Amino acid sequence: STISVDNHAITIHDADDAEIATVTSSGGSLSAPNGFELLTNATFDGFGAINGDLYFASGGSVITATSTGIIMNGLLRNDSGMIDGTRYIFNQNPSGSPGGWTGAGTINARVVFNSGTQVNALANMTMGSNATDGVTFNAGSELHADTRHVTLIDSSGIGLPSITDMDTFGRVTCTQNLTANLGRRVSGRGTVQTPLLTILGTLAPGELTSVALGETGTLTVDGALTLGATANTDIQIGGITPPFQFDRVLATGPVTL
Repeated sequence: STISVDNHAITIHDADDAEIATVTSSGGSLSAPNGFELLTNATFDGFGAINGDLYFASGGSVITATSTGIIMNGLLRNDSGMIDGTRYIFNQNPSGSPGGWTGAGTINARVVFNSGTQVNALANMTMGSNATDGVTFNAGSELHADTRHVTLIDSSGIGLPSITDMDTFGRVTCTQNLTANLGRRVSGRGTVQTPLLTILGTLAPGELTSVALGETGTLTVDGALTLGATANTDIQIGGITPPFQFDRVLATGPVTL
């Protein structure tokens, strides 16, 4: 079956996920209040808006953004399949639940994460494009690497989201510089791999958003580290044994305080 949205608006009602196969869109909007599921070997091609959570756990599915790209008003959840094209803009679900990207794999396109969105790595992730706007995290977005490896691709450096954290063995990697601006937070027990990590907000080794405050651990910066004049460093101290009784930051490159 084929759904041709063109530049119109189509709403699909289902008690749970509406199952869809081939979809083409030329600037229109496809909505499902209870979400969508792409079937095996399904395709979604074009540009416009998707209103509702979109799942594709089946293999062989492909989403290709063209022209101005796809606006995802909801959560994109994938365990397999291919996501490529021009640009994906992620917004909060119209219902108020978080939007963004949860799962694994690669988005071979420019990505923008707006307020109310999260990136949750269930396995290794790669996203972005070799462009000056390859990856954009706007205020109110979050990146949770957990124990996975998240690779960010951009040609000029990236401002990190409001919350960036990683658990033990988790890693956030970018070949360009990364910056946590004022009001934004980098925390956890993993590794940030970048030529230069600049903190203008808060650096909190050991802490994750999913655990109680007071957890301790080591956050490693594989590269240089600069703490700006507005930076805060949140260190827990409760003994002399690292990383079980106090936090620490390890940097492989020069540190500027």
